[in-house]
Amino acid sequence: MRPSPLVICLDLQARDPEEERSLVSRRQMGIARAVIARARAHGWDVAHVRRLGLAAPYALGGVAPLPSEPVFQREDASAFSARHFSEFMHRRLGGLAAILSLDLGCEALVTALSAAGVGHNVALLTDAAGQTEMVEAVHGVVAALRTSSVRLVRFDALPQPVYPRALAANQP
Repeated sequence: MRPSPLVICLDLQARDPEEERSLVSRRQMGIARAVIARARAHGWDVAHVRRLGLAAPYALGGVAPLPSEPVFQREDASAFSARHFSEFMHRRLGGLAAILSLDLGCEALVTALSAAGVGHNVALLTDAAGQTEMVEAVHGVVAALRTSSVRLVRFDALPQPVYPRALAANQP
């Protein structure tokens, strides 16, 4: 049986609310909150990957993990550097992994390519990415690699079936 789709929330954190205000726009945060809410409402699984080393990482407004959602601490650029993340993803082979990041920087790209390299179908979500130039650059890299396992899309462009088994776990 194919696992429910997964949204990987990558580095949706700051040191404190003041840093959050300087990092992201209200528009980006509103979009990130909406993507996560829609994913949860459709029974998608949601996992959170954060940078290790931040003192008391503060989840960006409205995107904090639910108690049922796993949180991983990454040490390097790829989410796969997080302890137990590889095992978590291995159990999900065959399912869609959608990466939600606010900048689609190297961390998102390296994580997407790592996931595709072990057999995942990956969507880099462009919804909340703030810098158009970065989205275009990442799109160029993915196109140059000629991989069909990684694509850049908006969340609404993905299939939206409801996964009833997962719905109960996604309720706050």
